[in-house]
Amino acid sequence: MQTSGGRITFGRNCAIGSFNHIAAGQADIVAGDDVRLGPHVTIVATTRIYGKKDQRIVDQGYADRGIRIGNDVLIGAGAILVDGCQIGDGAVIGVGSIVTGKVAPYSVVFGSPTRVIYWRT
Repeated sequence: MQTSGGRITFGRNCAIGSFNHIAAGQADIVAGDDVRLGPHVTIVATTRIYGKKDQRIVDQGYADRGIRIGNDVLIGAGAILVDGCQIGDGAVIGVGSIVTGKVAPYSVVFGSPTRVIYWRT
């Protein structure tokens, strides 16, 4: 059985809205400076292994990759960031979006899964 060992770190001048859930497993959650989280944001940096049907899920362990959030990032209310995602500097994550992979710097993304709506200039 693995125990939790991941760290959660935020840089300077960050704001975390109300009713957020931020959880690290074995890997870290690292956010840069000037990050803003709206209310009800979920950030979960852990992934269960569950592929073997002849073994209980609880016994299969984890494959945690962690989450990276750049500087000057805005994450809208109700957004969900899953293990392994990376958000570039200056990106905006739309309300209710689900981030599963990489978000390019200065992109504005919305949806589930996210897609680029436009670019910050």
